[in-house]
Amino acid sequence: MHSETRELLEGRWRNVILAGKERTSIQSIARRALRLEEAPVQPKSQRGDLQAKDLETDRRGLLAKMKAFKKSRTRIQQLEEEVMELTAKKAELEEKIRELEAERNGLEKEIEELEEKLTINELEAKLADLQTQIRELGEKKRQLEEKIRLPEAAAATEQL
Repeated sequence: MHSETRELLEGRWRNVILAGKERTSIQSIARRALRLEEAPVQPKSQRGDLQAKDLETDRRGLLAKMKAFKKSRTRIQQLEEEVMELTAKKAELEEKIRELEAERNGLEKEIEELEEKLTINELEAKLADLQTQIRELGEKKRQLEEKIRLPEAAAATEQL
């Protein structure tokens, strides 16, 4: 257990875990346990025996708390890893969304351009049709005017 305690004390200081109402850090609990573990227990009297038993009980309690805190620290590290993975996945999905939105916007722009070309083509076809109709009507007008002039010209030559 001594090596576990040292390993716990050598951990990162940003992972301070506070326990209980006293808000005691795991590092301070570990230091107290080390002091109790290393202190020679030589009771001098019955009172000293009681104090030694209390110290031993405290030491065991602290070691049990340390074990629980170590499990908590492991779980925290697992949760941190999960958060990192989820953050990476979120970033990946956001990037895909941006790419798809850009593609959608590009397609919408192309569709607008194609619709405009289609409108232009329809207008050009209508223009060509109207020009043909105008030529045909102009030709028909000239023919009718010629028919009207021929009888008038024949009548004018007769009067002469």
